[in-house]
Amino acid sequence: MTVIYHVGCSSGKDSSGLLLWLVRESGIPSGQIRATFTNIGNDAPETLEHIEYLSHEVHPIETIYPPIDFYQLARKKGRFPGAKSRFCTQELKMKPSKAYIDGLLAEGYDVVPCSGVRKEESDTRAKLTEWGNPLENYYGLSEWRPLIEWKIEEIFLLHKRHGIRLNPLYAMGMSRVGCLPCIMSRKSEIRRIAKNFPERIEWLARHEWTDENGYHGFRPRKSVPQAMCHETYTSPKTGTVFKVPSIHDAVAWSFTKDHKKDNTQFALDFWFDDPKLDDFDAHVCPSTMAACE
Repeated sequence: MTVIYHVGCSSGKDSSGLLLWLVRESGIPSGQIRATFTNIGNDAPETLEHIEYLSHEVHPIETIYPPIDFYQLARKKGRFPGAKSRFCTQELKMKPSKAYIDGLLAEGYDVVPCSGVRKEESDTRAKLTEWGNPLENYYGLSEWRPLIEWKIEEIFLLHKRHGIRLNPLYAMGMSRVGCLPCIMSRKSEIRRIAKNFPERIEWLARHEWTDENGYHGFRPRKSVPQAMCHETYTSPKTGTVFKVPSIHDAVAWSFTKDHKKDNTQFALDFWFDDPKLDDFDAHVCPSTMAACE
């Protein structure tokens, strides 16, 4: 029975590195490698163009689409995803990938899901091994992580060795190249997106909405200081009224510096990034499957 090695390529450095390694260095015949990109309707044009570039220069990448896009899903759920409710990855990345893999299995192939996760990325991923969970409980298959021990420098050298460009968003200061922006974006990333992609901020603003309960914004309620929020939301369960941020409130906050003693904010009067101002203690998405990277 033919074995198919499946790669979900996001255009990020690790998934593109994995695809490049499989095709150019693993010794696996290219006919046994399948690559997919899931278009969820919230990717930057640069990412879509880079997927086309990789598909031409490295290996064909098939674009698959979930039944509904990111913004339609938010409306269906009555909210945007948040740090404690990251339904976006499950609904928009994992389920379409599972359907694709199920199709391969139905055709009689053995399928090996491959991931570009690396131990040095997080404490959670440092516990992973080259083979095994977490996909066994989802796909019923054992995941292969051939780059698990690699350092980030090795990923960059791999691209350089084969003359393959990285997603240009990295050169623009983005630390992730999945959604633009990701719901987990740090303060500094929101600031860079506002600077480099102001049209994206307006796009998000048009997709925020108000209903009988109040305002539904892209950023979580507690991600922006209450004093900087200008919208309200009423809990349908308790009737409690909260102040919530719009994306424009989040952008205004991204150009402030936290005052550590009393959590007040003061404005930054420049339009360039100082690494000292980055919020290094921000939350990081703990997904072990690198569906967005």
